[in-house]
Amino acid sequence: MKTLTVRLPEQLAALLEHESRRTHLSKSEIVRSILDRHLKAASDSALDLAGCVDSTLDDLSTNKDRLQGFGR
Repeated sequence: MKTLTVRLPEQLAALLEHESRRTHLSKSEIVRSILDRHLKAASDSALDLAGCVDSTLDDLSTNKDRLQGFGR
């Protein structure tokens, strides 16, 4: 496992400390859990959008002519 050092504002550090005492989990465990949920939710949200646009162009993703200028 890799180590990450984070500077927290006093109020956020106090909330983390309180949660650690309340749940009997280490601060690291709490932060890992929150980051994991947040990043998975962000990834899932992006996946939910895939294929959600209807188009009359059947070959939109494979026809190089239709990709001209994409991303500029």
